Amino acid sequence: MKYLENTKDTLLAQLSREIMLDLETAIQIHGQAHILLSGGTTPKPLYELMNDEMDKLDQIEIGLIDERFVANDHPQSNLGLLRNCFKRKPNMVKGMVYHQENQENNLIYLKKEYQLFTERTDVGLLGMGTDGHFASIFPNDIDSQEALSTDIPFLNTNSPGEPKDRITCSLNFICSIKNLYLLISGKEKKAVLQNPNLNLPIHALLKRRSDINVFYFD
Repeated sequence: MKYLENTKDTLLAQLSREIMLDLETAIQIHGQAHILLSGGTTPKPLYELMNDEMDKLDQIEIGLIDERFVANDHPQSNLGLLRNCFKRKPNMVKGMVYHQENQENNLIYLKKEYQLFTERTDVGLLGMGTDGHFASIFPNDIDSQEALSTDIPFLNTNSPGEPKDRITCSLNFICSIKNLYLLISGKEKKAVLQNPNLNLPIHALLKRRSDINVFYFD
């Protein structure tokens, strides 16, 4: 595990540079770069920092690591947050909700829409909760337990908080991402992450991807 700790502004600037370098490398090799991002307040300033650089590159496809099963214009939509951060090219970001009336049909359509990501994802950015969840893979949720073990790339899960209905990439799919980053803030999350006696979803990820890049600020 590569662990970096610094002040917020310095850390986010460094993370932005590393991600952009990964994307530029992917474009040089493949002609296009694919990145999956998380929602939440912690990465929002990072995305705003990346906005100008993203605007210069037309060969980037952006998707989501997870999403709340809500309308795309809902205040708690991850898609809405990302599109607001990448204001110059909001349509670069592909959502995860296509059939709001039916969660199972939505997964079928999502698999088709996200085929380019399942074939190759160059960069993934994860966050983490104080309960040890990442993406929308939660402790004490049966569907999240399946997401930790299945080969299926996308699943519906259940959050302990509202909105309860979630969509997530599975652990197996997330572990296939070439360059994987985890951005966390706050001493409570740091303590959970570094506690070897816990067996939470985040620890399942760390066991599978010992090369993950962890960026932490208070």
